[in-house]
Amino acid sequence: MEKFIGDLASAKPAPGGGGASALIGSLSAALCSMVANLTTGKKKYAAYQEEIEKIIEEAGAVSKRLYCLIQADAEAFEPIAAAYGIPKEEPGRDAVLEEALKKAASVPLEIMKVTDAMIPMLEALLVKGSRLAVSDVGVAASAAKAALEGAVMNVYINTKLMKDREYASKLNQEADEILKSGRDRCTAVYEAVADQIAAKEETDASELRVMPVVKKLLAGLKEETESLAERGIVPKLSVIRVGAREDDLSYERGLKKGFEAAGAVTETIELPPSVTQEEIEAKVKELDADAGVHGIMVFRPLPRNLSEQKIKNLISPRKDVDCMGDQNYAHLFAQDGEGYPPCTPQAVIEMLDYYDIDLEGKRVVIAGRSMVVGKPLAMLALKRNATVTVCHTKTKNLAQECKNADIIFACAGVARMINENFVREGQIVIDVGINMDENGLCGDVDYESVRHIVDSVTPVPGGVGTVTTSVLLKHTILSALKS
Repeated sequence: MEKFIGDLASAKPAPGGGGASALIGSLSAALCSMVANLTTGKKKYAAYQEEIEKIIEEAGAVSKRLYCLIQADAEAFEPIAAAYGIPKEEPGRDAVLEEALKKAASVPLEIMKVTDAMIPMLEALLVKGSRLAVSDVGVAASAAKAALEGAVMNVYINTKLMKDREYASKLNQEADEILKSGRDRCTAVYEAVADQIAAKEETDASELRVMPVVKKLLAGLKEETESLAERGIVPKLSVIRVGAREDDLSYERGLKKGFEAAGAVTETIELPPSVTQEEIEAKVKELDADAGVHGIMVFRPLPRNLSEQKIKNLISPRKDVDCMGDQNYAHLFAQDGEGYPPCTPQAVIEMLDYYDIDLEGKRVVIAGRSMVVGKPLAMLALKRNATVTVCHTKTKNLAQECKNADIIFACAGVARMINENFVREGQIVIDVGINMDENGLCGDVDYESVRHIVDSVTPVPGGVGTVTTSVLLKHTILSALKS
């Protein structure tokens, strides 16, 4: 390494920028290996063990290959130097130079290809690698981006001198495509790492942010949609909307954006407010029978002339991705691992998992008993071996019950109900409520009065609700994987 840097700093024509780019790429791959080695064998990441071992093997091979390309780049310069040493009037000089330029351009292009092949490892380690080494994933992404940007310069400088412009244009186009895709993906990994580090700082300030949770979920889900795409499958959610309420339209736009970002799609079936029970049931049955539809969601509440009870049980459990029907609720309460829980309670679990909040042995108070959030959340917490107390607005001495908890889930539907009288130091408070009061949108927790007392709290807006769309996407993808 010392010799390489010395030679690079000298007046010698080689090594040059191409070799430096290969070295940077090799170091990026070595960092991938390091993060994977810090992850392997850890109980927390046992589910990813096989994939992590594969990364160790592949990253090692990439690092060695790029290291070899350092020498290949230096050797590729020698024929160019020799060609320029041939007198200009010498027959065949141009052909010799042209061939040398083509060879010299092929090496940095190969550096780009090998570096680009490493980027999926970075994306996987962002989601599945040790969080203790997440900063090293960011450094590796930055180095990989630098390797691509450096190598492409050496492609351009050689193609610029070629006589065969069609061949030069072809190489430039290939390099441009690798650069654009690779640079964007490396930047996305780097920014996600920065968000995770910033989120940790914010967690210390008592606020559990959701965007890092969403980004991590989407990164993993995008891998699944790409795998499905190779089989010709695009996860699809069909949304049935009766009428055009503004809150439904707003949620619909958010769904569409979130699904498209991950490579999935949504379609909306808009029905008039005058739709009959028979018409909406026929549409549900049609979608349920469609093999290209993997999830069905019905916006509620429905008009009074429609029976939600009849409609919800027409959706097969596999496509009931929002847990509307009785069968998926039965699976939830049986805790048999089948079906899909409601998206909002599952979003709470996703947040707990991201922030490494273990429920086992914890005293959990759920302030709310609805079938949409409170009761399903109680089942999910019990499955994590929590000791659960379900309270509600009629519970006697509710404030003391909440103070006795290690973790409070607020989902009673009462604006700012959980205030400083309900909490103590050392608690975690998850606000699932969405309400409107004279000050605008708020949760069930009086955020300002509790945030300086408890260890951690989620804000509203910008809390659990933001994760819900990602959970709906996750359920739809799981349904597609089973199709």
